[in-house]
Amino acid sequence: MNVSGLYTNSKKYKNILEKVTPVLLALLPIMVTFFGEKLVPVAIVLLVVSFLFEENKKENFAANKKLLLPYVIYISIFILYSFFAIEVKLAMKVLERQVSLLLIPAIVFSSNLNTDRIKIFIKTFIIAMLVILIYSLIKFSWFIYTQAEWIEIMNKTSGNSTYLQFKYPHIVGAHPTYWCYLLILANIFLLSNSFMKIFSNKYWNIFLLIIFNINIFFLSARTPIVINILIHLLSFFLYQKDQKISLIKIIGIIGAVFLIGILAINSPLLKAKVLGVVNDERVYLWPKALDQIKQNYFVLGEGLGQGKKILKDYVIQNGDPREEYIRFDLHNQYLKHYLDMGIMGLISLLYLLIHPFFRLKNLFSVMNLPLIGFCTLFMLSLFTESSLYLIKGILIFAIFSSILLKDYQNQQKNIE
Repeated sequence: MNVSGLYTNSKKYKNILEKVTPVLLALLPIMVTFFGEKLVPVAIVLLVVSFLFEENKKENFAANKKLLLPYVIYISIFILYSFFAIEVKLAMKVLERQVSLLLIPAIVFSSNLNTDRIKIFIKTFIIAMLVILIYSLIKFSWFIYTQAEWIEIMNKTSGNSTYLQFKYPHIVGAHPTYWCYLLILANIFLLSNSFMKIFSNKYWNIFLLIIFNINIFFLSARTPIVINILIHLLSFFLYQKDQKISLIKIIGIIGAVFLIGILAINSPLLKAKVLGVVNDERVYLWPKALDQIKQNYFVLGEGLGQGKKILKDYVIQNGDPREEYIRFDLHNQYLKHYLDMGIMGLISLLYLLIHPFFRLKNLFSVMNLPLIGFCTLFMLSLFTESSLYLIKGILIFAIFSSILLKDYQNQQKNIE
């Protein structure tokens, strides 16, 4: 028996297995955003199976269990308020989606996700986003080529030239806002490349930053564009604090980002959206939600998932003047939590979002950019989206928050 050959093969298989978990974690948020929810159970099962091959699961969990506490508190409030729900089906529908928000962090914190494996996760995610971009451009070009007459008809019907840009994300079956969130996350990693060392070629890194920013501006989702600009400014501030980037370079990069923004704002769709801010239909149901919260003395909640029923009844009784947002989503996660689960729900949400800041030893260190950038993205995005009631939003948050917390803990261990 060739012992050395067996050892070589076992080592090769082990190296392959070590890449499976981070690769699956990286592809899962992209899959749910671009290919829908049907494949999510299969992907979760594959992730659990790959987790079974992880070594030192108990030891890793024991070392990282404190990181899981905010997720446990958050889910516990969901379970508690499911008992107060009058319509149990609505509550169970909301609750079942939250399973991933506990399962995925538990897998991450119990796995041997060292710095090298987290780099595999990040590199896989960025390359997959590049593949999606190329794929979308091919489909978009083909649509323009084959549907030229239809495009002309739609532009004439609407009286402007926004149709083609509006159609772009829908050609690949993606919601533009969530596509932008993924692009912003890729940008956060690219902006952190100087110390994370994801890509050795800085020009490749800059190229990816440019095309991802152009993609964000072309998608024309207002909240993500604002968040993206703020995160770029945050990164330049942190780099300047650490004196790792010259002022001239900062001005140059900021200028490049704003130049892209100025060019993009001349696009018909973004212009229309910016002009429509004052009459945004998203806020139509906010006064009713606040009134209902007031009736509950700003403390109690209606029960898990019951806020949606109240808003639906309100629209049925009073009519719905909206033209775009005809459903009963508040487009505000803070209000949604407060309405359904009262002050306890709101506090648990805020704790989940801001608890990473309590772990940071030096808030203004550039090494914290990935974690701070992620927290900034979600804290701001939840003002205009109820992402944590949707499976794609839940998966994005669960995966990236847990991975970045684990990465920060790895950093602290390396320093010690």
